Amino acid sequence: MLTYHNIIGLYSVIIKPANEKDYDGSFDIISNVEWHSSTGELPGGDYPKIKFYGILAIIYIVICTLWIINAYIYRQDILPIQHYITGITVFVTIEMIMHYIYYNHYNNTNNNSLILMILAGSLNAGRNSLTFFILLIVCMGYGVVKQSLGSTMKKVQLLTLVHFIFGVLYAIGLMVVSEITEFVVLFFVFPLSAAMTIFYVWTLAALTNSIRKLEQRQQEAKLNMFLNLRRILIICVILIFVFFVASSFNFMGNQDIQWIVDHWSSRWFWLDGFLNLIYLFGYSSIIFLWRPTANNQRYGLDQLPSDDVDEIDLDEHFVNQPSEGVIQKEDPLSKKPVDDITVGFDFGSGSENEDEIGPESNEDVYKWAEENIDVKVEDNSDIYKNDDFELYDDLENQINNDDENLI
Repeated sequence: MLTYHNIIGLYSVIIKPANEKDYDGSFDIISNVEWHSSTGELPGGDYPKIKFYGILAIIYIVICTLWIINAYIYRQDILPIQHYITGITVFVTIEMIMHYIYYNHYNNTNNNSLILMILAGSLNAGRNSLTFFILLIVCMGYGVVKQSLGSTMKKVQLLTLVHFIFGVLYAIGLMVVSEITEFVVLFFVFPLSAAMTIFYVWTLAALTNSIRKLEQRQQEAKLNMFLNLRRILIICVILIFVFFVASSFNFMGNQDIQWIVDHWSSRWFWLDGFLNLIYLFGYSSIIFLWRPTANNQRYGLDQLPSDDVDEIDLDEHFVNQPSEGVIQKEDPLSKKPVDDITVGFDFGSGSENEDEIGPESNEDVYKWAEENIDVKVEDNSDIYKNDDFELYDDLENQINNDDENLI
């Protein structure tokens, strides 16, 4: 028997004997019911996921494309953390495409492919683990506050791997386990929850520490970026809290047949859709803050990370002086940078024509030193022999004396 209905809703089949008075329960009724939808073979409650993940895939493709274009344009000034963000952007895009392929394949073939299901679950676990990883090293200030995380990076990577393994086990457990027992909670739920808790606590502590350091160093551009990051995380936490409260009230009557009739079409959104939208908001907001731009270097390690204010002021005094020919961190003989903060002289920077200033450049330097420092430079070779270290000491003493006189 075939029946057709054009009304969207929850359908049920009830089979009973034509004459209930003659039925004494001594025999069983065996039947086979097949459901087919005009839109495909996917269950009606999951059908909206095709369009949902399709739209998300398009959005992430656009985000990924814009990010890669900006990263290529400003590739000379790219920060280390932005390489990691590039990787997770590509990964999340692939994951959304895979979710769309999975549901579309199921809808077209009526084949709930176990391989695609496991692959989609593994990609989802990988996305969550990589997101926690990126968020943690961002809050630690990697590439912005700290040049390297040292051995801490290995610990973060190990925690990410552990979280990924537990995430895959949890995803597989949801697919193969139909009843929640103590073993399921202990083996699938508790390890993942423990790893997530460590990530949460560590991330919060790292963000607080980075903000405190930037406040002490008075690096306003970086500080504003981390304060905005904290605001984004607070908004995401509030949205997640609202989600759990709303879903708790929404699913309180999920055993009632009337609740199923009224909410079957929106159940997918509370299970999958809302959290994906929160993730999209948080992720896109964070990568917008860390996007490659023409002013990328202001977020890099261009400011000295030293807490010694006198050292910073002294360095800025030399570098920012209008006197021509003074440069920072350069050996006067080899013209190569040196490790210590020294002051050298660019003997060829006074004019575009080297022939015009070559013979006079040394005399100009010595004259400038005699006029500004209480020393007499008698031998031209002293500067070359001492690599400017003695001259730098004299300059430092002179600046300190000037500061005392001003006070």
